[in-house]
Amino acid sequence: MSEIINLTESGITFNLVKNNLFYIEPYIRKRRQEGIKTVEFIYLQEDNLLFVEAKQSIPNQERSPERFDEYISEIYQKWCNALNVEILGILGREDIKETIMPSAFSNLQWGSIEIKLLLVIPDVPLNYLGQLNELIKQEFNKKDTLRLISLWNISVEVINRDLAIQKGLASS
Repeated sequence: MSEIINLTESGITFNLVKNNLFYIEPYIRKRRQEGIKTVEFIYLQEDNLLFVEAKQSIPNQERSPERFDEYISEIYQKWCNALNVEILGILGREDIKETIMPSAFSNLQWGSIEIKLLLVIPDVPLNYLGQLNELIKQEFNKKDTLRLISLWNISVEVINRDLAIQKGLASS
């Protein structure tokens, strides 16, 4: 039976199979990489490589457009940094591969893997998620100067606690 790790981030507890979890934040802290922000963790779930960022809330775009833009930029930067660390590990950078990258990640079949960026905001009502998904995608498209999202065929999704539970990532 697989060992389960419980991680609590931004008010939600994720229940994750240890061998499929790349908990990236401790690596960044250990290396004293000041100023490098990443997603909470990267998780392999079947043929999906999930880059998961959890937030308590999201700024209102209409009331605070500058704060909303900063928020989106921060999430985008975290995702880019995490993708770079993941690629370095896959390419065999020993300090990543040997110390923290689970063995399941070293045998990924990139041709069949779907990369997904999940933004988990636990208490967002279900009826707002469609609108938030569209806003996030629009903002990411503006920032995607290198076309990373289309190049890697990455999907971006905002989910709440209920959807995280349905996706097998969290508990109630």
